[in-house]
Amino acid sequence: MEQRVKVRLNPMGLKFLLFEESASRTRIELGDKSIVVEQSLERLSQLWYYWQIRGDAIQVAFSELTSGEREFLMTGITPAEWAEMFSEEEW
Repeated sequence: MEQRVKVRLNPMGLKFLLFEESASRTRIELGDKSIVVEQSLERLSQLWYYWQIRGDAIQVAFSELTSGEREFLMTGITPAEWAEMFSEEEW
């Protein structure tokens, strides 16, 4: 099976690559960072359209994703990086 790939930009101009992992999983890459979401490539593309073209807020367009996954799409910060930056040990 040939792996399908789509390219998407966010409002900040960050270029994401979307790789179909399976019928229900997509890997999203930004440079050397990546996350895997439990959404098909087609569904994720549709949600991206709602966000970028239709103008839905990211929380509305990607309501099926976690807040950490949405943060990655907005800023490129992975959930693991976010947890490390704001660990309770620093407080």
